[in-house]
Amino acid sequence: MTVEVIVSGLAWMGSGRRSIESTINELLDQARREVLITAYSIGNTSDRIFGTWNKVLDRGVSIQMIVNRLHTQPENVIQELQRLQSIYPFFELY
Repeated sequence: MTVEVIVSGLAWMGSGRRSIESTINELLDQARREVLITAYSIGNTSDRIFGTWNKVLDRGVSIQMIVNRLHTQPENVIQELQRLQSIYPFFELY
């Protein structure tokens, strides 16, 4: 099992660290059984990550996701998460 912690913020930019997006995409591409995601906030411009999650789920990899204050996330984000739940029985949202 691989666990990797990634960070964001201006203090880390230019410090030789990879971008969060490339790190997340690499980890998701390597997932074989399950992915556990916790999210504090999911922005309105999340189309690329939803496409990536679709690819992971299409491979049969389960995703368990905990979203802080889900009901306060942008409406389009909530709708997309609910869409994933309706299509994939192994997409669990908390």
